[in-house]
Amino acid sequence: MSEAILAGPKEDIAARIQMGSGLLQKDLAAMSDQMLANCPGGEARCGFDLVYEMAMVNRLVAGALRGDAGDIPEPQGWVRSPQDYRNKAAAMRDLSDSVEELLSAFATVSEQDLAKEIPTPLGKMPIGQVMSIMGSHLMYHSGQLNYIQTLHGDVAFHWAEG
Repeated sequence: MSEAILAGPKEDIAARIQMGSGLLQKDLAAMSDQMLANCPGGEARCGFDLVYEMAMVNRLVAGALRGDAGDIPEPQGWVRSPQDYRNKAAAMRDLSDSVEELLSAFATVSEQDLAKEIPTPLGKMPIGQVMSIMGSHLMYHSGQLNYIQTLHGDVAFHWAEG
C-alpha cells in the first residue's frame, strides 16, 4: 500500500493530484504544438483548450480555498484558450504552476475543514469533495489528450516513459 493512502485523506487527495499532474506532463511532453493546436472537425476543443481549462479551474479552486475566489463564474460552455496561450512549453509551465498553487492552498486547510463548503461553478461543495474532483478532473483531461494523440497516430503509452 502507498504511504500516501495510509497518511490520511488530505495526503491521499494531494498525492492523487500530484500523480495526475505528473502523468499529464508526460502526455504533453510527447505532443507537438501542432498536435495540441489541432481542432478536429474545426469545432472540437484542442489540447491547448484542455490545458487552459485545467489551469483556470485549479486557480479558481485555489482562490476559493484561500477565501479570495471573488465571483465564481457560471459555466458558459466549453472553455477555449486564447491564441497567445498556444505554446506547449508555456502551457506546460502554466499547468504545473497552477497545480502548485492549488496544492499550496490545500495545504493550509485543516482535516476538520474538509467538510466546510466553498463556492464552485456547480454550487457550494465540501472542500474534500472539491479536491477529490480536482484529481479526477486532471485524469479526465489526460484521457482526452491521450485520445488526441491517437488521432495523430501516436499510440505509445507515454505514462510509462522516464
